[in-house]
Amino acid sequence: MGAKVVKKRLKFRYLALGLHVCAFTPALAQDRRPDPIVGSDIIVTATKRGESQQSVGISISALSGDQLSALGVKNSTDLTLYTPGLQLQSAGGESNAMALTLRGVGQSDFNDHQEGPVAIYIDEVYSSALTGTSFLAFDLDRVEVLRGPQGTLFGRNATGGLVQFVTRKPTDHFDGYVDVGYGRFNEFTAEGAVGGPIAKGLQARLSLATEQRDRYFKNTLPNGVGGNGKNSFAGRFQLAWQPSDTVSIRTVVRGAESKGSGARGRHITSYIDPATGLANAVPDNVDYYGTGPGNDIAGYKNSNGNYWTGEFDQTNPMTIKLWGVSNHIDIDLGAFKLFSITDYTNFKHIYREDTDFGPVRGLRYGVNSTIGQFSQELRLQYDSDAVKALLGAYFLNVDGDFQTQFIVYKAYGTPLGLGPDDSASLIPWTTKTRSYSVFGQADVPLTDTLKLTAGARWTQDTKKQHLDSYLVTRPDLPDELTSADIAGSTSLLSETYRNRRSDKFISWKLGLDWKPSPKLLVFASATRGQKGGGYNPPFFASDALLPRFSFKPEQLTSYESGIKVSGSGILRRFNASAYIYDYKDFQAFQFFNASALIFNTDARVAGSEVELILAPAPGLTAQLGGAFIFKATAKDITLPNGAVKDRRLPLTPDAQLTGLLRYDIPVGEAQISPQLDGRYVTSQYYDVFNNPVDTQKGYGLLNARLFYTAPDKRLSLSLFVENLTNKKYGAYILDVGLTMAQAWLGQPRTYGAKLSYKFGE
Repeated sequence: MGAKVVKKRLKFRYLALGLHVCAFTPALAQDRRPDPIVGSDIIVTATKRGESQQSVGISISALSGDQLSALGVKNSTDLTLYTPGLQLQSAGGESNAMALTLRGVGQSDFNDHQEGPVAIYIDEVYSSALTGTSFLAFDLDRVEVLRGPQGTLFGRNATGGLVQFVTRKPTDHFDGYVDVGYGRFNEFTAEGAVGGPIAKGLQARLSLATEQRDRYFKNTLPNGVGGNGKNSFAGRFQLAWQPSDTVSIRTVVRGAESKGSGARGRHITSYIDPATGLANAVPDNVDYYGTGPGNDIAGYKNSNGNYWTGEFDQTNPMTIKLWGVSNHIDIDLGAFKLFSITDYTNFKHIYREDTDFGPVRGLRYGVNSTIGQFSQELRLQYDSDAVKALLGAYFLNVDGDFQTQFIVYKAYGTPLGLGPDDSASLIPWTTKTRSYSVFGQADVPLTDTLKLTAGARWTQDTKKQHLDSYLVTRPDLPDELTSADIAGSTSLLSETYRNRRSDKFISWKLGLDWKPSPKLLVFASATRGQKGGGYNPPFFASDALLPRFSFKPEQLTSYESGIKVSGSGILRRFNASAYIYDYKDFQAFQFFNASALIFNTDARVAGSEVELILAPAPGLTAQLGGAFIFKATAKDITLPNGAVKDRRLPLTPDAQLTGLLRYDIPVGEAQISPQLDGRYVTSQYYDVFNNPVDTQKGYGLLNARLFYTAPDKRLSLSLFVENLTNKKYGAYILDVGLTMAQAWLGQPRTYGAKLSYKFGE
């Protein structure tokens, strides 16, 4: 059966399911049952106003703080398990700089200076650095995932959508909590918060968290260092002050650190098929390079039977540090409200990698990054019974200092034709980004049930870059390159580049919301989002990259429609949406033969999502979600053999399914809640070439949890098993291009327990 026929049938079945559920909504919703913890309605601020997520004409997924705890979410990256359409990739493994992909829109470049098209916000503060996307999720009120272009309501424009983390704020009563957990690999987690009034009109809240874990990826070399351990700390202090009835000020000081041994991965020997120009895995019984069956050009292959085991001759230290201060001022002017958000955030990232994933002194990559970010947002908001409007201005300044090094030792370099000695590339550079924008949006009722939304945004992005590029060779290069090493080596290339670009663009949104009843919303919108251009610092110094050093802004036009059905009986929620994305100058990423760059091409994406929550019996909750991508085409991609073809966008599986089943069982005044949750992802590519070696087959993950809640609702105990079947899969796969590929692996089976206690009012 052809793929087109299968996809057409899938579309038809999805539409039929939606019509079937909508037709029987009254019958399913007729008897009222108590709200479950998982699946209950959440008040969100996706439109900068507190509204039920079921009343917002945007495709949105939201999880409350209690739901995050019930799902076992410990860090920001866990959200991908429970959010249809949200994907995560990390060249460097877990806890390293990570990039989110939503509906196929993402940024695959792992350089720290790039901004992703899916924006991350923490309490309305934008995080520009990919380094800042991996952090502990603690003391949260909720998380909101907004799909599609965002720019007419939020400070920084985003083409793919955004993820907003909303923390718990100081209150006028004393309260707090403590969570302590222990699990496999000696994983220790702890978090807690305490807050309340200090004086009249003055409140504070202190929140702390830590996660420690031994390395589960083993190194079989004598005295070898494994990987995938965790050593993370984070803290946040908030001080809220109300000098008058109309003015509220909140200051937040935050910090986080994650350091230790970075992630390890599995070595895959690869070769380029001359007929297709694509990278394939070398079979274990084929001596492709004349160095032994299954071996790469340096004579190595990973033959360990244990999936999470390797042989690594080099260390892989990693450190991520973050600190920041923000100030939020809210002024009530009657019908108008004025908001000011001022923030400074500093990121530091140090990363070293045994790139060849083997015992041979072959390839080594390193990163040093320091990023300072200042932002100022002003919003004037107007609310009346008839019209709701918002006008805002945003300023962002990002200063970054970066240095990358890539060393090709003679074990790989000599057979690859780089000469008899070691070769190294050292590239220090600075990037300065300055962005100004004004934006606004208005909601105007056309009838009692029909509402028009219109918004626009003007943005100017200016970027400056100063880059030095050195390529040297000498017999024995050290693991850490310095300017002295460059001076004491034979120079093959030494160049300095200064670049400046300025981009101006306009984004907009038009939408209609039809709400014929309190439990039904139908919405449709057309939205344009844009993201500024930038620069490609070479991964390995080469003059060949200069013609493609810069890339242009990308423009995404989204056409979307959807339906939201709410109920209080068996059917609690049925949400469905369908969309078409037209991309002009999509910022695609390619990595080939140690050359990494972003380039522009047109693209088109079409898909849909569905979320269904049922309460078929008292205490029983079933939650199902699906994200389906029918088309995700990057046009006119030039393959390594020179052929030009359309390719599937990376991280766009045909289907991504999520599910949860939970049963709350009363035991006297206490409660026991067994829970199963998981997801299934069909096969997908991790690169725009669609290399077979970078392809992940479909896989499913299943988790089991058991909760006990004491009669006073303050004390609770949970037991968990994650990746119950010990599924082996590649969380990210990257063909390095030097006869080998890297497979960064998903976590093996883990299990443990967590004790929680809430105190105060």
